[in-house]
Amino acid sequence: MPFEGMAGPDRDMAETPTIFRARALTKTYRSGEVEVQALRRVDFEARAGEFVVILGPSGSGKSTFLNIVGGLDRPTSGEVWFMDQELTRLNDAGLTRYRRDHVGFVFQFYNLVPSLTARENVRLVTEIARRPMKAEEALAMVGLSERMDHFPAQLSGGEQQRVAIARAIAKNPEVLLCDEPTGALDSATGGAGAGGVDGGQLDDGGDHAGHHAQRGHPGPRASGRALRQRRHRRRGGQRAPQGSGRGELVMRLAPSR
Repeated sequence: MPFEGMAGPDRDMAETPTIFRARALTKTYRSGEVEVQALRRVDFEARAGEFVVILGPSGSGKSTFLNIVGGLDRPTSGEVWFMDQELTRLNDAGLTRYRRDHVGFVFQFYNLVPSLTARENVRLVTEIARRPMKAEEALAMVGLSERMDHFPAQLSGGEQQRVAIARAIAKNPEVLLCDEPTGALDSATGGAGAGGVDGGQLDDGGDHAGHHAQRGHPGPRASGRALRQRRHRRRGGQRAPQGSGRGELVMRLAPSR
């Protein structure tokens, strides 16, 4: 079922700059006469300093939503804004600049280059980023100091996922978008990977307070109000529940500089 309503900002964040704003966002996939609606008129806001977690079953539109706000895909209708820039009006070159300069991605399937080592995969990003950290520092943050010169085929699935996390945070991005960022990590290594996502290199300038927007499986017509209420109950830096059988999408946004 598609996303139909999502949480808005908390009242105590009202004075914080809005980073993402989506209005009536719809995405429809067509194959012949068959139409599948992945997103249905989604309204969404996320503000600087927020940590947003979206949960939902497979096929509910989480990855589609991430791809659109990350500039990898375009909606069928509706609009998306990043700060004062309307992403839905940018051409391909403009979206490329947006991704390069502002966004760090952790993809569900890692997207590592098999012929490059872990260190070289991270350097692919640091060589084009405006203010990157060292690849070695990013890999150390996710516990891979001893595996930097190994190729993806020589790494476990969890280690490959941690390389993907290191590659994303090494940009020092303003926005970190993660599609199931700890799905392949076990309990022993999950902390290292999650640390890169929820405590990593988005320039905080201080302690991080989490704000989670949780979408479980409330039914096909869940209201934005209900989702906001669930979000308030999960505020205060708590982690999203693990092992629930649902996918997880994480958005972390740096405080305004």
